[in-house]
Amino acid sequence: MSVLISIIVPVFNCGDTIENCINSLTGQTLENIEIICSDDGSQDSSLSIINDLAGKDSRIKVISAERNMGTLMARKKAVELASGEYIMFCDGDDWYEPNACEELYASAREKDVDVLMYEVKAVNSETEENYARHKWMQNGFRVKEECIRHEHAIPQINRINGLNNKIIRADVCRKAYSCTKNIYMTNAEDTYACWLIHFFSDSFETINKTYYNYDYTKGGTGINSRTLEQFERFASCMSTYETLTRQFLIDNCASDDIMNRFEEDAEIKRTFCIKEWRRTICNEDAAEALEILMKYFTKEEVLRILHSRLNYVEQTRDHIVLKNDRSEETLKKAKTALETAEENIEKLKKTNEELRNELAQTGDELVKTGDELVKTED
Repeated sequence: MSVLISIIVPVFNCGDTIENCINSLTGQTLENIEIICSDDGSQDSSLSIINDLAGKDSRIKVISAERNMGTLMARKKAVELASGEYIMFCDGDDWYEPNACEELYASAREKDVDVLMYEVKAVNSETEENYARHKWMQNGFRVKEECIRHEHAIPQINRINGLNNKIIRADVCRKAYSCTKNIYMTNAEDTYACWLIHFFSDSFETINKTYYNYDYTKGGTGINSRTLEQFERFASCMSTYETLTRQFLIDNCASDDIMNRFEEDAEIKRTFCIKEWRRTICNEDAAEALEILMKYFTKEEVLRILHSRLNYVEQTRDHIVLKNDRSEETLKKAKTALETAEENIEKLKKTNEELRNELAQTGDELVKTGDELVKTED
């Protein structure tokens, strides 16, 4: 029986959820599948659980790393072993609908596309609350450049660059992963891989039906606070994504359109870093965490985005307060968020003269941005 779909599951310390994830795959209505569990040096019961499940179902294959290598490498090792006609991905704390493989395989064959993207339902496993499904894009994207530059794709470029919402022709997926670097990445590694997959794809289309259940309370998305060490790893991965993807596109002579869309996405990622700095870093660590960002991105980039985010935070505060009936707790949180940013403006002000000299070299526009930043406190 030939394997039609290889489903790749990176596994790392998800002992509480991995069995439910694997059961959603072994219970698929399409039986001609293989499930490749790539354990990335788990220190809990994850490896034991997937080994037990593999003993009960020969379609489950287990590979394991002696030490943690990062999600990028865990997926890459599994892609190299995949024997299916198509490849899909699933995180160890998420799950698929029972008919996902059967219907997606049929649709991919019928449309004859390299990449078919479907919808995802965001769920809260703690409250059993379901978010409305995300209609991420409209149908009809057929060409690899068009799928990046199409007017409906641009605003949703972050969501295009995910792995768990696609069925991918295996040859394309293997070619893309063969070009990824063998490095440690646990954030933005899916975006890095997706840019390469998009680049090598000759056809791309979407289907407006939900097949994947994404538990947003688990993994990186569920993080509400970070230590400085965790934040540095996060910032490092985001910077690595930008550097490696840009270099790949340059080396492979990507079109101006693709380069422009990539730079837009890189800007989105840098803005996301600032948002995470504000959201997950405590007041005491805020200044040092901001310096971490300046270590991985230029000072000009960080200052410009920080300045725009300060305006956004202030505009958003009133909306949050009104939405929550001006609760004391919400007022306190909003005030803390603003104070955190304002404290770092004070720190930046002290080094403004040094920044002025650096910004002056890049032109009058950047100098003006530095001046406006100082005035923000007034």
